[in-house]
Amino acid sequence: MLRWEIRKLLRTPWLGGCLGIVVVSWSIILYFAAQTDSARYLDKLPSFWSVIGSLTLGLIILAFLMKLFVLDEEHHVKEVVQTTKFGKRTIFHVRLASIMLFTSGLVCVFVFIQLSLFFIFNSFEYAMDDIMNGLFFQAILYVWLGSMGFALFGAFFSTITKSQAATIIIVGILFGLTYPLRGDMLAPFSFLWFLEKGFFSYLMRATREVLTDANLLPVFVWYISLLLLMAGLTIMIQKRRHER
Repeated sequence: MLRWEIRKLLRTPWLGGCLGIVVVSWSIILYFAAQTDSARYLDKLPSFWSVIGSLTLGLIILAFLMKLFVLDEEHHVKEVVQTTKFGKRTIFHVRLASIMLFTSGLVCVFVFIQLSLFFIFNSFEYAMDDIMNGLFFQAILYVWLGSMGFALFGAFFSTITKSQAATIIIVGILFGLTYPLRGDMLAPFSFLWFLEKGFFSYLMRATREVLTDANLLPVFVWYISLLLLMAGLTIMIQKRRHER
């Protein structure tokens, strides 16, 4: 059953196109960076996640993965699914597991693109040891944690609304607010502070500012609280719809 759900995600149209855009964009950035000096080229490596990597990863999660949670409504098979031996509850849990596995795989693919193109355009003879430091692995960890949180948040929201369009618009806006807002200009724990840090894209960007942020504990507490709240709302609404 889990394998079947993952196959649905792998057959998603435009997934290859999104990955192709990442490859082309990152190649252009690295090509021009390679024409400068070695220090600037090395500094480009962590910038992969700040815009290109995080935005595309968020787009794939929203546009492709969240469709799993509205398929039954779109295909008008909700009542049929609820009468199967697995039931809606089991299918929901399997779909949660499938998007988490798929998102983890996407992060691995993005890391592969980041590193492979870096060494393809590498004209300064950087070795693997030059980049495999603590900050590099910390960035991958933050991207993975942020992606997992964002995928779960989107899944809960999509299950509640039963609308992929509403999920893409509302959750997409919340996700994108991190990019124009500047944390160093916002008062801690203000409304704008929560908008800037509060919907997982802050971690997924994995900028140097994020990696060296000494006040990340409140951010993690907020993420956990937000996911627990959304999980609770999802369970409550599923019970009212007799989906559990």
